Amino acid sequence: MGNPFKNVNSPGLRPSSPFDSPRVDACSGQALNEGGIVVKQSEPSLVKGGQGELTLNSHSFETRRQELKPAVRKYADKVHARLLEIYEKYGATDAKSMYANAAARKGPKLQKKDVLEAAKLLGNLECALDNDRLPPVEAPEGLVVLHDVPSFPNGLPSSDELKDKADGYKFDWVWDAEYREGRPVGDFALTEKNLLDVGFDDPRKIRELLREMAEAEERGETGRPAKVFDIDETVAKKKAEDPDHPDRLTTKEILEAIDAAGCRPATFGELLAFAKEYWAPGTGVTAFADEEKRLQRVDAPYVYALGSPFSDSDGVRGFPCLDWNGAERGLNGGVLGDDWVGDDRFLVLRKLSS
Repeated sequence: MGNPFKNVNSPGLRPSSPFDSPRVDACSGQALNEGGIVVKQSEPSLVKGGQGELTLNSHSFETRRQELKPAVRKYADKVHARLLEIYEKYGATDAKSMYANAAARKGPKLQKKDVLEAAKLLGNLECALDNDRLPPVEAPEGLVVLHDVPSFPNGLPSSDELKDKADGYKFDWVWDAEYREGRPVGDFALTEKNLLDVGFDDPRKIRELLREMAEAEERGETGRPAKVFDIDETVAKKKAEDPDHPDRLTTKEILEAIDAAGCRPATFGELLAFAKEYWAPGTGVTAFADEEKRLQRVDAPYVYALGSPFSDSDGVRGFPCLDWNGAERGLNGGVLGDDWVGDDRFLVLRKLSS
């Protein structure tokens, strides 16, 4: 029997695998087509520069992981640890010896689910080590994936880029005074003071949220699962608990509800990525296919990014906002201390820890 994880120079020379299953993409882990997990020529492996496959005590892995960004290194360590757990289950230290033991009938019978998981993990780990980025994320049901989230290291882009309908962010109008070209993205950073100012004062929750925001920035432009958070359910729950509760929520209550849902508020860059890829206000949900309806409230007229508060020219703290005025797509802002009503929507992302 052949090794299902080892690169083979010619697909025609590949020994057959005992498990017939869809192929797995080396970066995303997605099924590709019929014919076995290792049909394609570029199979998941950890062969790099002739160094050979990584093993339990591989100096190659330790050396290469040191060169990764912190978030990617943390992910690589987690994947590598899980791989070692699978190998150890079969008395092995790598994929090759795991498969050899199975072929020689040493130890437990090799389970298909372990082969598939190991193949996917190897592909994801190779993607991280080779590209210093996390593998693409498949959106769970109810979420979409934001691609090419901008970081703007040289400051915000020009108004022309924000309004570019072909390659830009497709706005018809922009609050130019606040989203002026070159403005540092640091002006839109969420801080402990911002959270305390709105009453979000649990020290543990503050630490967790700020850590999530920092790790999101370290992820770079990797796909991020996101959705538009609807506050109607939260309002209904609050009124069920207290009939005198108003038909609106404070910023603190929204942040708490977002956190309870296993999410975090979006940043300005993530809001722009959503606007560019998914936001379609004024079209009406009936214009979307059932799949799109289930995934997103992409037609919401107002969508806020609570993860990027900023000060306007008058010193008022606010949040970036996608604003549909009935005819045009706008980039506007909301006020930090405002209460929020049912038609307000908030872009949120699934926590890395969820």
